[in-house]
Amino acid sequence: MSISAAPNGDLHFNSLVHRPRWLVPMGDGVYRDKDGPDRVAFRPLNGRMALYDPYGDKAWERIGYFDSPAWDLLIVGLTLIAALATLVGAAVRLFARRASRSFESHAAAASTAGAAAWLAGFGLFGAVLFQSLTATDPNEIMWWYPQPALVGACWVFALAAVLTLAALPGLAVVGRPSDWPAWRKGAHAIVLLVFLACATTLWRLSFIGFSGW
Repeated sequence: MSISAAPNGDLHFNSLVHRPRWLVPMGDGVYRDKDGPDRVAFRPLNGRMALYDPYGDKAWERIGYFDSPAWDLLIVGLTLIAALATLVGAAVRLFARRASRSFESHAAAASTAGAAAWLAGFGLFGAVLFQSLTATDPNEIMWWYPQPALVGACWVFALAAVLTLAALPGLAVVGRPSDWPAWRKGAHAIVLLVFLACATTLWRLSFIGFSGW
């Protein structure tokens, strides 16, 4: 949920899963829904400001950008782009029969393996999202859990993370004399760093491996 303040002091609540809301101040950190009687309150919690909803059993805490859905969507999008570009590049080199030195060849193969694993993992996760979003009754999702595709996605993500770590020594290609042009060295480094950021993000979200939550 994102919250922004209007110049007149009203608050705009926006969420990926709930309708937008406008709230007007009532004083003492309490706000009322502009179109109804619902209220929320802001109160200190562990030295930080938290949002309390009378219909919830938990307080909402402020988070930074790298904990937000905006970052999650961005890094997933970048990972998909990087993985697709890596596989397309590998296919072009394969058909063109372009050979590289041994170290560069291993670096390219490691990043290609990681790209394939990331795409496979997100393919399985996409199947889970499609099944959930097309359900006639949202309550059905609880009976499906855990879907085999979800368990598979989490373990494929774990494999992709391991392959990413195994590919990190390939970053040394950036500083080595080779037949790779500068743009390819830069692209190789960016791809691996994007994969690493994705692995770190999914680890934080508990999608690396499946423990049953």
